[in-house]
Amino acid sequence: MPALPPVPGVIKFELLWTQAGIPAANILHAAYTGGPPAAADVAAFCLDLDDAFWVTPFRADYPASTVYVGSRGTDLSSSTGATAEHSVGSAGTATDSGISAQACLMVNYSITRRYRGGHPRTYFPPPAWGGLTSPSDWDSGVVSDCAGAVADIQSVFSTATHGSTTLSGMVCVSYVAAKVPRVDPLVEPITGYSVGAIVRTQRRRLTASSY
Repeated sequence: MPALPPVPGVIKFELLWTQAGIPAANILHAAYTGGPPAAADVAAFCLDLDDAFWVTPFRADYPASTVYVGSRGTDLSSSTGATAEHSVGSAGTATDSGISAQACLMVNYSITRRYRGGHPRTYFPPPAWGGLTSPSDWDSGVVSDCAGAVADIQSVFSTATHGSTTLSGMVCVSYVAAKVPRVDPLVEPITGYSVGAIVRTQRRRLTASSY
């Protein structure tokens, strides 16, 4: 499989988890202005991201069997762009047990372009049993906590500066159009988001992790 083409002015961030020892990952993207980041700058952005994201109350929605490992950042502007990680290794603090690792807490993102097919979204690992109001629905507290966590991510992605690099907002990256690889990846700003109350599933979570 050929390598993906460079994406100028974009850093890919991976949120890394384990669920009862099974790895999982979420991929997010942030645009940047200024010079390309050094590895130390990427590590500092990962620290900012982790400090904003994995805090109470969102952490308190997760069982102790779910561990937020930390984050990894990769500058996509070239095949030699800087990459770095920040380690957290912090478990959820809910006192009740977890549910199936295939269940998800889903966030939908809005962009200005209209098209058929899947739109940008994040499938977070499932919170603990206590976050359910029924077998098919998360309670309003979980939805609110997740919305707050995403807002905190967006704040970091819109304001953080390290070295000569300033993050300028959350974006999505499209590498394919109508099943044909794009010569130049399409980068589009995220204009909004919503957290779904319905329990979703993502089977690939159990096998398709990047670490």
